[in-house]
Amino acid sequence: MSYDFYLVKDCGNGDIPLEGFHLNYTYNVSGMFRSSIGSEKGINVIHNKRAQEVVAVLQKALKLLQENPDIYKRMNPKNGWGTYEGAMRVVSTLIQWALMLDL
Repeated sequence: MSYDFYLVKDCGNGDIPLEGFHLNYTYNVSGMFRSSIGSEKGINVIHNKRAQEVVAVLQKALKLLQENPDIYKRMNPKNGWGTYEGAMRVVSTLIQWALMLDL
């Protein structure tokens, strides 16, 4: 199982995915997302939110990930599917996408 992240444009009659803004990552790092975001929903707290609404949440999560690598590396999945570094890349990429939208 995995997460699929997209940026979409609200066209009033349905969302259109923006080309080049798709990211997929394993659900095996969901514990890292729940811990760094501080919600049982984990990274799902950003679902269907506007970019401006998620930047602060994601920046806080990234800061916690960066400041506590030993804690989060211990959460690396034993099956090897997903890593601390991969989770950081996901959060960093989502922040970059949101900031590209001229907040």
